Amino acid sequence: MPHIFLFAAVLSYIREKFFEAVIPETYVAVDEQLVPFKGASCLKRYLPKKPKKWGYKLWAIAGVSGYVYTFEVDGEKGKTGPPDGWDAPEKCGESGFVVLRLTEKLEEDKHKLFFDNFFSSPGLMEYLARKGFWALATLNANRSRKCPLPSESDLTKSGRGSSAQNVNKERLVIVTSWYDSRRVLMISNFIGKEPVGECTRYIRKEKATASVERPASVELYNNYMGGVDKSDMMLALYRTKYRSRKWYQRIALHLISQCAVNAWIIYKEMGGLKSYLDFLTEICVTLMVGKPQSDDSDKDQPEPLPPTKEENEGIKYPRSYKI
Repeated sequence: MPHIFLFAAVLSYIREKFFEAVIPETYVAVDEQLVPFKGASCLKRYLPKKPKKWGYKLWAIAGVSGYVYTFEVDGEKGKTGPPDGWDAPEKCGESGFVVLRLTEKLEEDKHKLFFDNFFSSPGLMEYLARKGFWALATLNANRSRKCPLPSESDLTKSGRGSSAQNVNKERLVIVTSWYDSRRVLMISNFIGKEPVGECTRYIRKEKATASVERPASVELYNNYMGGVDKSDMMLALYRTKYRSRKWYQRIALHLISQCAVNAWIIYKEMGGLKSYLDFLTEICVTLMVGKPQSDDSDKDQPEPLPPTKEENEGIKYPRSYKI
């Protein structure tokens, strides 16, 4: 039985602070995160495409900067179905309800959502259009509702870079098909293939690069989909390695690291120059000595005496900190 509800108060508090700290960006992406864990837990999931295959799965929404605005743990109590007061139809699917719950606090007509084919469906796109949210995603062929588009073999005959699109009767959803090395399906409620751009691809037969036509929806998706992945990259740089069988300790350490990543992103947006490592070091020094590290505050202070051997064997402070 999941016991994530024991941690619910902490999760709610952190979610609230994440959202209150900044104004959400125009382009936001929904994706999954993984907290590595190999112990026994009913909440543990297997994600074969992640660098770490086993762990706790989180759903998150982040901006292009990598700032995570809110999240939820897969299996968390009360996190099923659409948000309260939203009359979303069942055709959105349970994965589509995840997108709706994460975007519940966003303002209408101010954001463009990006997510992958795990979440997307025509029903979800129609509902988001009626709610005032613009969205773009990849699409599984088995969810295209038999949309009349050229097959992959037909696109192959037309050559690399060929594309087509179709719009539903209500003119709310656009499905675009593009052939690169294979067929790619895109679904949106605000953009299609026009205006067609270009990208560079390597042609094996000719052993040279060539310009290939690319729909506008594919280019836009590639530019703004990676917010959660960027946050994951920052988390993986200096992940706290702590062995524990307690599930809540792993999630708690992940949330502490996520707080640090979000804080560093805000710091950089305000003109800060420190790297993420220096920023983390500053946090650690502040927590250890009770005050932030400051070069200016130590200018008028006399230099301390050299430490004795006994003192050298004690706590190891960061090199940049003057004791």
